[in-house]
Amino acid sequence: MADPVVVLARNWKAQIYSSAVYVDINGLTEIGFSPGVREADITTKDSGDYDEHLIARRTMEITLKGFRLENTSGDQDPGQLAVETLAEEVDTASIGQFKLTSPGGTEREFYASARMTAMGGPIDEGQIWECTLKQSGDLIT
Repeated sequence: MADPVVVLARNWKAQIYSSAVYVDINGLTEIGFSPGVREADITTKDSGDYDEHLIARRTMEITLKGFRLENTSGDQDPGQLAVETLAEEVDTASIGQFKLTSPGGTEREFYASARMTAMGGPIDEGQIWECTLKQSGDLIT
């Protein structure tokens, strides 16, 4: 096995499943993973001076940040557009399928809802494009 090396975030690939194929989400400058937990309080009167708990559930949010991409005809990057479209959905239509691939080829495939968190920016800079994906259920792969 080769020695591990630092992984550059710029070499990750983010994709959304749209129209029966995975589509790249382009224009990204940052990918962030925010794992979390939901704790079950199991403290009793016999617990002593400290609370007791168990991890009841795990959570994961993935933040995708970058610049909005659009060609001179006004056509937006297909991956960004698919995320924005998903972010407008409700009920079961609000869950999409995503895949993140590390530079070494490790895939994280999952279902998630999408929430657009920032769009815009200063007039002399690239327009910000940012969303948060909230994983729904276990990993697919």
